[in-house]
Amino acid sequence: MLGKRLGRLAAGAIVGAALLVAPGAAESAPPEEFERLLVVGGLEEPTSFRFTPDGDVLIAEKNGAIQLLHDGELHDHPLIELATAGSDERGLLGMELDPDFALNGYVYVGYTASDNLDRLSRFTMTGHEIDPDSELVLIQSQQNANVFHHSGSVKFGPDGKLYWTLGMNTNNQNPPNLGNVHGKMHRINADGSIPADNPFVDTPGAEPSVWAYGLRNSFRWDFVPSGPNAGSVLAGDVGGSEWEELNLVERGANYGWPHVEGCATTARTRSRCMPTRTRRRPRARARSPRSRCTRAGCSGSSTRTRCSSRTTRSGS
Repeated sequence: MLGKRLGRLAAGAIVGAALLVAPGAAESAPPEEFERLLVVGGLEEPTSFRFTPDGDVLIAEKNGAIQLLHDGELHDHPLIELATAGSDERGLLGMELDPDFALNGYVYVGYTASDNLDRLSRFTMTGHEIDPDSELVLIQSQQNANVFHHSGSVKFGPDGKLYWTLGMNTNNQNPPNLGNVHGKMHRINADGSIPADNPFVDTPGAEPSVWAYGLRNSFRWDFVPSGPNAGSVLAGDVGGSEWEELNLVERGANYGWPHVEGCATTARTRSRCMPTRTRRRPRARARSPRSRCTRAGCSGSSTRTRCSSRTTRSGS
């Protein structure tokens, strides 16, 4: 029951966000079948949550704690408190449970460790505890973590592989460079080994875990559940000063940062946002609240704008 109610809550939050950007619809109420409720309070900067097979909820907090919601009540102490460099945009940002969690208790987390290095690790949960000594580091950066742009989402795909996004670490040289882990989406096996069909396994100097690159800070994403793109990753990418992107992430594709932001409509930049064999343009885009809306096809104020279908659609 709790899982169903939380699912409705999440769906309601998505619809609510959509209403905020639709002109004239900001005052509209959510559909009658949606229910808004407080599931748990007293959390400190929650960043992710996952349901266990028995209906409990694991909740990751940015400061490194993983809390347990059991029978509708917050457990009296965290399952684990990871030592993190948690200031600014660093910290515990993503969490996933193994598909065989009921058997192995594996919990995967993307976080900035106390040594100030971003890493993707696996821990083992037994009962209502996660053993700190069970950590298995699967991917780790070799760059000191800057204060911004660390993405963090972690999910298993329909193919059984583990995916993780890591932001560009406030360094524009990182996303197009296959020799580092930043500004990328990664794909590995559950034990940290590299799938043989990853696109850059045989590329000299490339990180073999890279699935796609040229991303700025792809913080939230999910797998398309149905339709022609079922199983593909649909990812939001935080823009710089002008555009926010929604990308259909494909194997080996380059999403252009820092050379492309959104899909510009001017003659000077149009050629840069057309797709090539390796570079993809966004499926959708939205004006960043930080910029002025001055190009053709946009309407609204600088803090709430939308683009017409003529400029936002990416074509077939």
